[in-house]
Amino acid sequence: KRKRLTRSVLAGHRVLEQLNHVPAVVKPGERVADGNLFQARQRVRQFGLLPLQLVREFDALHAKGHQCGQTNHQQGQIEIGYHGWVLVGCPIRIPHHQRFLLFGYRKKTSKLLFPVELDPTLYGFVDRQSQNIGKMTNNGLDLTVNYRDNVSNDLRFDVGMNFSLYRNKVDQLSGEFFDGSRTRIDPFNRSVVGQPFMSFYGYQIDGFFDDAAELASLDQGGKILGGWKYKDISGPDGKADGKIDQNDKTFIGNPHPKFTMGLNLGLTYKRFDVTAFLYWKCGGDLANYVRYWSDFNTFQGNRTRRVLYDSWEKPGDNKKLPRLNGADGASGQVPVSYYIESGGYLRVKNLSVGYTLSPELTRKVGIDKLRFYLQAQNILTITQYSGLDPEIGNFNTGRGDYRGQQVDSNLGVDAGNFPVPRMVTFGLNLSF
Repeated sequence: KRKRLTRSVLAGHRVLEQLNHVPAVVKPGERVADGNLFQARQRVRQFGLLPLQLVREFDALHAKGHQCGQTNHQQGQIEIGYHGWVLVGCPIRIPHHQRFLLFGYRKKTSKLLFPVELDPTLYGFVDRQSQNIGKMTNNGLDLTVNYRDNVSNDLRFDVGMNFSLYRNKVDQLSGEFFDGSRTRIDPFNRSVVGQPFMSFYGYQIDGFFDDAAELASLDQGGKILGGWKYKDISGPDGKADGKIDQNDKTFIGNPHPKFTMGLNLGLTYKRFDVTAFLYWKCGGDLANYVRYWSDFNTFQGNRTRRVLYDSWEKPGDNKKLPRLNGADGASGQVPVSYYIESGGYLRVKNLSVGYTLSPELTRKVGIDKLRFYLQAQNILTITQYSGLDPEIGNFNTGRGDYRGQQVDSNLGVDAGNFPVPRMVTFGLNLSF
């Protein structure tokens, strides 16, 4: 039996402690009685102790009569982790139709469940196994502000804002580090103690090899004249050693945003009405993995204009890509800083303009209310991201094996995200 403790403080000193009895360990070779399985599954779904995908896999194994730890799918044991919350809120209602709501929280998560690739020499070729990998802390702040007012009998408006930020840090891991999922190259993401969860990790580009002297000055695999030069950060003894290897990899980006904000606007003037919703994601890097296919000598296919106009040609060039070379099989084949881009954006998610006809006019034809409107979705996006869409969503896209990966294992990686559509709609509302 394990204990789940929830503390909540909301403009006062209300503390709730709840004890939930949940089977904490499913041991290898152990069958779970149907009644206990049902209770465990309900608790899991009710309190979010396990990802839904894991619950479904567990259900499927039980339905097939499998024993956990003795099939080609499941190995080892799973221990259910718990979340400790400290939540402080301050709701304030101000005169003149104003409202202010502020929440600060601190969430500590232990026994993080994550799919881990096991050593095939010990376990054979099995699926990734969900294991407890460590602890993590999230500190955050949520703010909601609403204001509405009647300027006159003909003019009314309302404004609503939701602001949210969090800071994430890995506190403990079962190993030295934990990597994300592979694509055709090494994983972009790595988690280590003291860094944000699944930060981007790879080589930092430090210019180009402009001449033979620079080629001779650094021991780097696959180097060519006009090729990328990686930053010599460290060696086995912790100092730069003139050789590029695993010791020179570093953190090159953070997929977590600085903050996010939503803004709702409403305006009514006589029979006209305007509503808008804007969304702002400030900061948060993206790994544009699509560049692997479009910017390098990988597979035959179309290339971007960058390859033609932004590749190295002569010493001193301030370009982004290495020299065009049909024999270059190294550039872009490992995670490097070139893949990492700013993923912040401001988007007008919804804009609607309407006009309501006079009731005196519509009632003559038996209509209580008739409103015409023009609505546009995703009509404007401001971003520095070069990919199709900075809003890559919370699901995996691209090849089938990419879509089968856990979302958190390639956090912030754009593997071919399909952009949200821009839509314009004209319609009418009728009331009889």
